[in-house]
Amino acid sequence: MFTHLHVHSDHSLFDGYQTIDEILNRVKELGQEAVAITEHGTMASIIEFHKKTLEQDIKPIIGCEFYFCEDKFIKDRAFTHHLILLAKNETGYMNLKRLNKIAFNKDDGHFYFKPRIDSKELTEYSDGLICLSACLASIINTEDGEKWVQYFKNIFGDDFYLEVQPHPIDEQKEYNFKLLSYCARYKVKAVVTTDAHYSKKEDAVWHKKWIGLKKEEYYTTDTNYLWSEDELLNSNFLPQNITRELIKNTQEVTNKIEVYNLAPAGNHFPTYPINDACEKIKEICRGVWKDKVPQGHYKEYGDRFLYELSMLEKCGYTNYLLLTWDFLNWCKRNNIFTGVGRGSVSGSVVAWLLGIHHVDPIKYNLLFERFCNPERVSAPDCF
Repeated sequence: MFTHLHVHSDHSLFDGYQTIDEILNRVKELGQEAVAITEHGTMASIIEFHKKTLEQDIKPIIGCEFYFCEDKFIKDRAFTHHLILLAKNETGYMNLKRLNKIAFNKDDGHFYFKPRIDSKELTEYSDGLICLSACLASIINTEDGEKWVQYFKNIFGDDFYLEVQPHPIDEQKEYNFKLLSYCARYKVKAVVTTDAHYSKKEDAVWHKKWIGLKKEEYYTTDTNYLWSEDELLNSNFLPQNITRELIKNTQEVTNKIEVYNLAPAGNHFPTYPINDACEKIKEICRGVWKDKVPQGHYKEYGDRFLYELSMLEKCGYTNYLLLTWDFLNWCKRNNIFTGVGRGSVSGSVVAWLLGIHHVDPIKYNLLFERFCNPERVSAPDCF
């Protein structure tokens, strides 16, 4: 069974001319059971992709086509190449995210045109990843290509595959035979990919117009689409026995992929750096109690405060409120305007005392339960 391991959606901006839905519909139409997503330099599509593949009973393969260089501090576009990384398991997924974050980091001064990673970072975060050599823009398609085959083989072992493509251009044909010679010489397997940027062959004309908006050179073929297995076998870009082996290897890669949760259920707020959020809230509110609470009503406000705090703790929102209090406080210290508050949060005495909103909910008889109660499914709003 053939699996597409190199696929771009419209999240590969001005390059991919197919939506996630179009990719999955085509994969279903072809009777294929798995597919990868490998956007250029970004993982922006993976949540939608993962969710929709599972809904359609298709095995999701999470990946990224990274911009790779030997040393990211060398600011020369000629030294930036393409490299496919696929997450084999949850460890690989976490390393994929780490590398993607590093690629976009501008603080250390390495960022240069594209979000890049280099050989040092790849070595450090290679666990759980499968590596494909990518397209003609691969670092293997350079004078030092043989050195890089050995480098990737050393890091990834049997999880490194050379990537052969069926595009009918002379450079690709020559490169394919070079890759197959490396397979024999270094005991590396190869896979076939079509580097799919659109779903069907007839979409090529629209893809050319689409990338033309970016004023870059058009693709020279109409073959960067989601091929069927029969099309590959009948294309004669390589002897059929070799093509069959390359197709078989795509299934080998697919079999290595574990299906895992990208985002476990529940809220995933950042954690405020304190051991006891309730005590911190009490401390902050005690500091403003006499200024805000009307004299003679301390018990009424106190009972409401304690009831709300216990409910907020039960629903897991005390940390959420502290985070909101913290960044609003920072805004106020730095003369950044903030609003008076909006929505159901105005029913909370705790939020009022924290300064998250400025409406006394007891004075105006506002309901706390609209903001927080055990039966509310969605997270509360704080603005």
